[in-house]
Amino acid sequence: MTVTGAFTFDGSDYGDSSLIVAAFIDGECRGVTRPQYIPHFDRYITFLMMYGVPEEAGESVQLKVYEPNTEITREIEETMVFNSDNHTGSLQESFQLHAMQTEKERIPAMFYLQQNYPSPFNPLTTIEYGLPMDEDVTIAIYNVLGQKVSVLVDSRQKAGRYKIQFNAGTLGMASGVYFYHIRTSAFVKSHKMLLLK
Repeated sequence: MTVTGAFTFDGSDYGDSSLIVAAFIDGECRGVTRPQYIPHFDRYITFLMMYGVPEEAGESVQLKVYEPNTEITREIEETMVFNSDNHTGSLQESFQLHAMQTEKERIPAMFYLQQNYPSPFNPLTTIEYGLPMDEDVTIAIYNVLGQKVSVLVDSRQKAGRYKIQFNAGTLGMASGVYFYHIRTSAFVKSHKMLLLK
């Protein structure tokens, strides 16, 4: 079985010739390679050949990427099924493989609430925040008079990093300054944001 693939991580192309890509069936390594830079496509492409026996047809294949510089091993989001005669992807249409964050990267060391982006915005903006532990979280939008305009989050959430998109267009909000506010049992913070129509 062969895979011609290109990796992404956090929405961007991911890869260089130092990475080590490996395929596993039931924890046993069945193929190893390194991405190669293809100038015509201006990206790194992985050509991975996996071996197995006919009895393993239909078994799940797990791909992993090892970064020697950081000593991080990343799981790949996509699952594959082993088939000895299968060819997935090509140079023209490489199979998209999404490298995932490690558990350590997903769970921040402390609470945070980042500045929304873009700012100013119209009508969409993104808000990112992080929780180092499971928490009851409320995130709300307020106008300059302190009136609640919208509640974006009001639930118990697991520790991790979060990204939410706010659409002011659905609420018919006027141009102006607004505030978004996060509250947990251990963290409270607000940021100003500007809606320009």
